[in-house]
Amino acid sequence: MSATYRRQIERLFAHSAFYREKLRAAGFDSAAAVGGIENNAALPFTEKDELRKSQAEHPPLGAHAAIDISQAA
Repeated sequence: MSATYRRQIERLFAHSAFYREKLRAAGFDSAAAVGGIENNAALPFTEKDELRKSQAEHPPLGAHAAIDISQAA
Protein backbone atom coordinates (compact mmCIF):
# COMPACT_ATOMS: atom_id res chain seq x y z
CA MET A 1 0.00 0.00 0.00
CA SER A 2 2.83 2.40 0.71
CA ALA A 3 3.99 2.22 -2.94
CA THR A 4 0.47 3.08 -4.12
CA TYR A 5 0.34 5.95 -1.64
CA ARG A 6 3.68 7.33 -2.84
CA ARG A 7 2.55 7.11 -6.48
CA GLN A 8 -0.60 9.07 -5.63
CA ILE A 9 1.39 11.81 -3.88
CA GLU A 10 3.74 11.95 -6.89
CA ARG A 11 0.72 12.24 -9.19
CA LEU A 12 -0.72 15.10 -7.14
CA PHE A 13 2.58 17.00 -7.26
CA ALA A 14 2.86 16.44 -11.02
CA HIS A 15 -0.74 17.07 -12.08
CA SER A 16 -2.65 19.09 -9.46
CA ALA A 17 -1.70 22.73 -8.95
CA PHE A 18 -4.12 22.91 -6.01
CA TYR A 19 -2.54 20.05 -4.04
CA ARG A 20 1.01 20.92 -5.08
CA GLU A 21 0.58 24.41 -3.59
CA LYS A 22 -1.29 23.08 -0.55
CA LEU A 23 1.47 20.57 0.20
CA ARG A 24 4.21 23.16 -0.36
CA ALA A 25 2.45 25.57 2.01
CA ALA A 26 2.49 22.78 4.61
CA GLY A 27 6.27 22.44 4.22
CA PHE A 28 6.47 19.58 1.70
CA ASP A 29 8.54 20.74 -1.28
CA SER A 30 8.34 17.43 -3.15
CA ALA A 31 6.55 14.10 -3.16
CA ALA A 32 9.62 12.54 -1.57
CA ALA A 33 9.40 15.03 1.31
CA VAL A 34 5.89 13.76 2.12
CA GLY A 35 7.31 10.32 2.80
CA GLY A 36 5.14 7.25 3.20
CA ILE A 37 1.72 6.54 4.54
CA GLU A 38 3.10 6.59 8.08
CA ASN A 39 3.35 10.41 7.71
CA ASN A 40 -0.28 10.81 6.65
CA ALA A 41 -1.20 12.67 9.84
CA ALA A 42 1.21 15.47 8.89
CA LEU A 43 -0.65 16.27 5.68
CA PRO A 44 -3.00 19.27 5.58
CA PHE A 45 -6.74 18.77 5.56
CA THR A 46 -8.75 19.78 2.50
CA GLU A 47 -12.03 21.52 3.23
CA LYS A 48 -15.06 21.24 0.96
CA ASP A 49 -15.15 25.03 0.54
CA GLU A 50 -11.60 24.90 -0.85
CA LEU A 51 -12.73 22.41 -3.49
CA ARG A 52 -15.76 24.53 -4.37
CA LYS A 53 -13.55 27.60 -4.77
CA SER A 54 -11.06 25.66 -6.88
CA GLN A 55 -13.79 24.45 -9.19
CA ALA A 56 -15.36 27.92 -9.47
CA GLU A 57 -12.01 29.51 -10.31
CA HIS A 58 -10.85 26.74 -12.69
CA PRO A 59 -13.90 25.17 -14.35
CA PRO A 60 -14.98 22.61 -15.14
CA LEU A 61 -12.93 20.28 -12.90
CA GLY A 62 -11.01 22.72 -10.70
CA ALA A 63 -7.29 23.06 -9.99
CA HIS A 64 -7.52 20.16 -7.55
CA ALA A 65 -8.22 17.65 -10.34
CA ALA A 66 -5.22 15.50 -11.19
CA ILE A 67 -6.52 14.65 -14.67
CA ASP A 68 -7.06 16.53 -17.89
CA ILE A 69 -10.66 17.11 -18.96
CA SER A 70 -10.06 14.75 -21.89
CA GLN A 71 -9.50 11.93 -19.38
CA ALA A 72 -12.77 12.53 -17.51
CA ALA A 73 -15.58 10.11 -18.24
